[in-house]
Amino acid sequence: MKKFFICVICIFNLCTLCFSKTLVKFVYGPGGKVVQKVSLAGSFNNWYKDANILKKENDGKYSTEILLNDGLYFYKFVIDDNQWIEDPLADKTLRKSDGYGGFNSAVFVGEKGEKHGVAKPNDVNIPALKYEINVISPQLVELKLRTLKNDVQNVSADFAGQKIILNKTNTAVGFDYYSDIAEIKNPKNGYFEIKDGKKTVVFPSKKDISFELKPEFSTPDWAKGCVWYQIMLDRFCNGEKANDPKNTLPWSWDFTKPYTTEKGNFYNYVWGRFFGGDLQGLIKKLPYLKGLGVEAIYLNPVFEAGSYQKYDASDYRHIDEDYGYKTDYSALGETENPKTWKWTDTDKLFLEFLKQAHSLGMKVVIDGVFNHSGEQFWAFNDLKEKNEKSKYKDWYIVTDWDTFRKHSNQGRGYSGWAGYGGLPEFQENENGLVEPVKKHILDITKRWMDPNGDGNPTDG
Repeated sequence: MKKFFICVICIFNLCTLCFSKTLVKFVYGPGGKVVQKVSLAGSFNNWYKDANILKKENDGKYSTEILLNDGLYFYKFVIDDNQWIEDPLADKTLRKSDGYGGFNSAVFVGEKGEKHGVAKPNDVNIPALKYEINVISPQLVELKLRTLKNDVQNVSADFAGQKIILNKTNTAVGFDYYSDIAEIKNPKNGYFEIKDGKKTVVFPSKKDISFELKPEFSTPDWAKGCVWYQIMLDRFCNGEKANDPKNTLPWSWDFTKPYTTEKGNFYNYVWGRFFGGDLQGLIKKLPYLKGLGVEAIYLNPVFEAGSYQKYDASDYRHIDEDYGYKTDYSALGETENPKTWKWTDTDKLFLEFLKQAHSLGMKVVIDGVFNHSGEQFWAFNDLKEKNEKSKYKDWYIVTDWDTFRKHSNQGRGYSGWAGYGGLPEFQENENGLVEPVKKHILDITKRWMDPNGDGNPTDG
């Protein structure tokens, strides 16, 4: 088998953080009303109604806890997936219109500006100052600074003489917030310069310049200025009808309308839709992508999984049969030992796609999603079956063994990514993923980066 090269990536930011974090508890009391599910949607989770599902307590109330940075957040409770309501216990003086005749509840985290008194002319209130720096790439950073409301006229940052002007982006509970994203030519020690009339303050002080940008990664040269095309395979091109999964809709179907087999609320059936896009269709369209000037293809997850978007991986060792050829995975007889891993016909088709993409001068990046798995992941299935006796019990974060034994199939008793039941998080420590998970991910990465197994991956 020939060797090919792809990138398997996880995207992350380095952050120098001075804002504090607080564990905030949200409580909903149904007041005798029968409800099946309560979740929380707000500005802290991009208004995803299933991101944070509340747990029913012994007193009949529902609650959840979220770790939040200082700031003002808006939210609503979502009852049984379709009723969006205000929090009756929230401070109504902070709420704001939702634009549909109702209100979004609000919660403020951290101190309020009034603690620092009122702004004075020609006098920067230093105790009110806080900053945050997010390193996006070796030279691209996001700078943020908080000041007392109406306290200053100008905020800038200085890196070895390069001055960056920050713009005021928000005012909340007695504070003004300034930010900017900038390319730092010389990412050495820097500081903020804050002006209020005749008064100029350097923060942190020149005696204590505390941030230096030292990203632990670099962008490869080929990616700089590259023309990218992102593809969710199921939605791209259906090149082979024989591999269409169940619930596949006609390619030209109006997405806003229910299909003949779909009943009930739109959000109850939309997540189970498939459109049948596959590798055959992607290979067919490669000349079209080349004609558009595409230089790199970013693929959403393609590993074995149950959903159309494949973020709920059940096995990283194989490309999902929905994208190639039907496969009896149980007959493969594989273990976690890479020496037992086999190549399915769909895996081989994926390698053929790589070969053709590379022959056209295109790079390929696949989304690995290695911080969590799906609930049907082989190691998690073993954990559900054997509980504390499973050899994979340290791969995940079981929060309550009694609940896990009884309700793990309902997404309860363990930590899920962004609060989602069904996306169990892998265990981490101060060094990242715990060792057995890290080893498996590295084995997976080697499999797809160097399928020939000769230790010499190539971009050819």
